[in-house]
Parts: sequence; structure tokens; C-alpha cells
Amino acid sequence: MQEAPDIDLHWDEAVLAEWRPQFRVFLRKLLIVGALTALGLGGLSFGLDSLITLLSFPLFMLIYIFLFDDYAEWPKRRDELWVLTNQRLLCSNPMGDEPLAWIHLEDIHRVGGWVPWALTVTLDNRQKVVVSFLADRLNVRDQIRSAVTQARGEAS
Repeated sequence: MQEAPDIDLHWDEAVLAEWRPQFRVFLRKLLIVGALTALGLGGLSFGLDSLITLLSFPLFMLIYIFLFDDYAEWPKRRDELWVLTNQRLLCSNPMGDEPLAWIHLEDIHRVGGWVPWALTVTLDNRQKVVVSFLADRLNVRDQIRSAVTQARGEAS
């Protein structure tokens, strides 16, 4: 794993929190979605012998994992570092298109998401950014929301 990059902060900017993706959360996502896919595809074979359906379950999971390249997501995201400051949400990813990207907190419209392995940050222009594989997704959501509220209060 890479060391945290040098992030140039503004003179009046303070770091509030940092997060990195967790492999166990990625693995949990892979197993949950793989199992749901296997159940869906396995449902096609319910008319056959139930033993065949049971034995095909791991095969359907592997088909999902490798056919949809879901296993390849971890190497792309494992070195991400999300940094929340009192002004911006920054993402450093040496494997990404941009090594350092950020969002001004005032531009964040909503933070939420329904999948247990990711948050969706929706901007005022309706663009969406996904923060994936967080160990404590709900706590991160609350921290970002609180920082956005404070930033909007200070900007007024």
C-alpha cells in the first residue's frame, strides 16, 4: 500500500478525516452480488434436479465475478485515499485518471446511497462520485454531511 500523498491544503484548510478502502468490504460486496447473481441464474434451473441447482451455485458466482470483471475493481481502488477537510472532499488515487481530485463542500447536494459498500456523493450539477469499500459507511456519510453543513454556514 502506498504512503499518503502530499496534499497541498489551502492556508485556512484543516483535515477533518481520512478514509481508505477496506479489502474485507470489497470481498463482502463481491460475495453478496455474486450470490444474488447465482440465485438469479440458479432460478433458471429450478425445474431441474435441486442437486444440480445447488452444485451450480459456485459456478454462477464465478461467472459473475469474472465475466463482469468485478474482481478487477480492487486493484484500481485499493490505494485510494479520501480526505475530508473543512473546505473540500479530496481523493488521491495513483491508479486513477487524475492522481488528485477534489470537490468543494459547497458543491455537494446530497450524500447517501443504498448499497452497504459505497456512498454516492451527488453534486449540485447532478454529477455523482462514488466512495467505495468504506469500513464504516454511515459514519463517513455523517461526517461529510456535517462538514457540508458547516461549510455552507461559513460561506453564507
